[in-house]
Amino acid sequence: MSDSTQKDTVRVLALNGGGVRGLFTISVLAEIERVLSDGDPDVSIGSYFDLIAGTSIGGILALGLADGRTARELEKSFRKQAPTIFPKNKFTPSFIHKKWKSLCALFGHRYDGCRINAAVESILGKDRTIRGLKRRVLIPTVNLTTGHPYYIKTCHNPRFTRDDQFNLVDVARATSAAPTYFSPHFIEVVNAYFVDGGLVANNPSYVAYHEVMTDLKDEFNNINSDNIKILNIGTLSSEFCVNPENIKSLIPGYIKLWGVGQNLIETVMTSNQLMHGYMAKRIMNLNSTSKSYFELDDAVPNEQAGIITLDNASDEALKVLSARGKQVGTYACSDSVLFETFFSTPAPAFVHPKDR
Repeated sequence: MSDSTQKDTVRVLALNGGGVRGLFTISVLAEIERVLSDGDPDVSIGSYFDLIAGTSIGGILALGLADGRTARELEKSFRKQAPTIFPKNKFTPSFIHKKWKSLCALFGHRYDGCRINAAVESILGKDRTIRGLKRRVLIPTVNLTTGHPYYIKTCHNPRFTRDDQFNLVDVARATSAAPTYFSPHFIEVVNAYFVDGGLVANNPSYVAYHEVMTDLKDEFNNINSDNIKILNIGTLSSEFCVNPENIKSLIPGYIKLWGVGQNLIETVMTSNQLMHGYMAKRIMNLNSTSKSYFELDDAVPNEQAGIITLDNASDEALKVLSARGKQVGTYACSDSVLFETFFSTPAPAFVHPKDR
């Protein structure tokens, strides 16, 4: 793709939700970034995209990239902080730990919000706001106070004035407050509680496509499906499913099938992730003459399915996630079409409308 062609192309990075499995996501990006950087520690993969969309852990990573951090920095930070967010007593047998967390979820939440707050502050910084971001962002969440989906955005359209003052830590917590795992997050400036964006768009590709087509029309000339390119990064995810024979034998009732809610939450998130991905591919492939939607993900191997979960931050799980991410990133670097589509030249930096 020539420089002139790429300047006319809107490049979107869409990062799925998935808890600890986000280490896979950022490891993919870090490996690509190592190739792009050619040894330069300041090169950030985020600078190659016009819009970065992310949900839950994908939202946290999107905010970091949009603020100018490198994927390599974020990979190190998240790997270090994951056991803080999802702690496990190493002296407690695994099955007892799981039972205890399930009991906690019945009467509260599995994990301490103070721990994730501290971890997110360590990753993103304490006093950063949406106003200061260097790249456009779109972060799905759910406003629990109104019951509506809520998309936190940079002011890339002059009509947008709502979200500039949001602190990045608040945004990160709002998009990642998964029910049963964490308590809803309160954002004072809008006087509302928020829960995980994965309930509405665990794969933010389709909402990002819609954002470009509707609210970025004045930012780019001649927007159409041919010149929108989306790179979606998954979380080494698997779908929660139950054998029909097992359903017949289950004791009737909510807890037997859904546990204390975690199975229901994972079903909602993975099914809408598949739906949003399918819709994005469908509409882009129908209306484009060239490949426009690219996915980088992998399946959880059967022998590792028990350790690759939303909240297992054990050394073993982190090693698997990191290694698989590096493998997929290496593969991406060998895909000449993908690499030329997204990484020939950096994208122009986002300039806030008030600074133009």
